[in-house]
Amino acid sequence: MYSSSEPDIISNLPENVREKILTYLPIKEAGRTSLLSSNWRQTWNSIPDLWIRDADYDEPDETVKMVDVILLLHEGRIHKFDLLTYGQCHDAFDRWIRYLSRNGIEQFYLNPMDRSLSYKIPSRFFSCSSLTTIYLYNCTIKLPQGFRGFKLLKTLMLNSVSISEACFEKLVSCCPLLESLRLFENEKNTILNINAPNLENFDVYGSFAFLHLCAPKLLTLCLSNAYNPYIKNNLNQVFGGIPNLEMLELRADFVENFLVEELVPGKFPLIFPNLKDLRVDWDFQKEEDSKFILSLLEHIPNLEELDIEMTVVPEAPTPSFWKLINKLDFSFQRLHIVNIFCCGCIEDALPFIKVLLGSAFELHQLIISHIHWCEKDPQVCLKQLVLFPRASTKAQIVFE
Repeated sequence: MYSSSEPDIISNLPENVREKILTYLPIKEAGRTSLLSSNWRQTWNSIPDLWIRDADYDEPDETVKMVDVILLLHEGRIHKFDLLTYGQCHDAFDRWIRYLSRNGIEQFYLNPMDRSLSYKIPSRFFSCSSLTTIYLYNCTIKLPQGFRGFKLLKTLMLNSVSISEACFEKLVSCCPLLESLRLFENEKNTILNINAPNLENFDVYGSFAFLHLCAPKLLTLCLSNAYNPYIKNNLNQVFGGIPNLEMLELRADFVENFLVEELVPGKFPLIFPNLKDLRVDWDFQKEEDSKFILSLLEHIPNLEELDIEMTVVPEAPTPSFWKLINKLDFSFQRLHIVNIFCCGCIEDALPFIKVLLGSAFELHQLIISHIHWCEKDPQVCLKQLVLFPRASTKAQIVFE
């Protein structure tokens, strides 16, 4: 039987434990904990991380009312503000940003999901000097005059954001500590000039015409771009300013946006001495894809992991393709894992796989996943595969 003399464990939990519990609860449920005791009420009123979703309420208007109450009663700093709403409550956004700008906000995530109207970020936002993380979705950015940058910002993520090329370039250059940059389908931003001395991770998806990178500390680069027949990037502009790159991922049609004359054996202008992990899409029907990927592989002396998603239709590789393979001199001294996801006729990719097996001296495992949609029997290919000579005695072939 419960006795009033027994200690109230729930009410007397340490404050850091109460804060941790609240961060894992929906904001509506977290608010109800204020009824448990004065300790919980104090913790609720000073919770540092606010994670707010429309799903916690019946209507978006209820979300607005709740956030207003939370901010009105809040005591102390708010470190993180994360909001996802389907309501067009832009006036409320302005009001909350005004409050947060005076309370040392460090991490700001805003997701106005109604795509019929983009939210214009108010000039007050750009005075939030304590920001370390920014995520914006479906917003419009115009930097105010006199913008001095986010001096503490380390992570910037822009998704479906409208921002001019000049504003974007200034925004990035005025964040001297920026380490991680993610861009996804942004508007009005087809020219990307990025000068970021401390940038370590860069991920971009969308349709951009020009990319110039100057990021000497960049370690990981993920590029996915829609093909533009009128634009050709220069390899040195993209890769020449990132000498310490360790992981490179090239998806969709990005390869086709390079100058064709650079994609020739013997004329490839770069070497990647620190690159260890390469992930690429390779369409055998596109000769530029083959030229680029094969030339790139020849210039990565310390590659350790290779991941290829290849599309192969019957007889797609041309005679010039096989001539190109024979000209290249592969020597993979450290490559130990290869993953190949093949969509189509694996038989037409066998010559490349044979070269790979014969030049990877430390290969441990070659994993081939296959979606078969041609008339040739993949089991016949498997029998050929296991007979290929292997430079590594430890190499295992896994066919899925």
